[in-house]
Amino acid sequence: MTIVAWDGKSLACDSRTTGGFIKDDTQKVWKIGNRYIGIAGTYSAALLAIQWMRDKTKDKPKLELKDDNDFEAIEIIDGKAFYYDENLIGSPVSAPYAIGSGCQYAMCAMWLGHDAKKAIGAAKNFDECCGGKTKVYKIK
Repeated sequence: MTIVAWDGKSLACDSRTTGGFIKDDTQKVWKIGNRYIGIAGTYSAALLAIQWMRDKTKDKPKLELKDDNDFEAIEIIDGKAFYYDENLIGSPVSAPYAIGSGCQYAMCAMWLGHDAKKAIGAAKNFDECCGGKTKVYKIK
């Protein structure tokens, strides 16, 4: 899966995709206007969700998830964070916050005082589904 972390000032992510293969150059965060959206889980579902989030006036897509596949997103708008699952209903969350298979490692690192970038590093050390380059987006 992946890891995306929000520390209240920056949004950081890894770039690994898994699923019978490993790819370490996957886009996980999009900037759409004044919003940043980070995704985790089934990548095809994430791309559908990103298309809908670009223009929320369109009908909400039904994300087809099978077995243990899932989808999560975190959206940052003007410094406020919202969590989305496959129902695509935003719920407010507070920093620090993380999504993806490495979220517990990242949350622990941030609770110990580390920023989102270091939290991604912690998750990459302990979760084999997290990896690739770390990308950091400073939020104003």
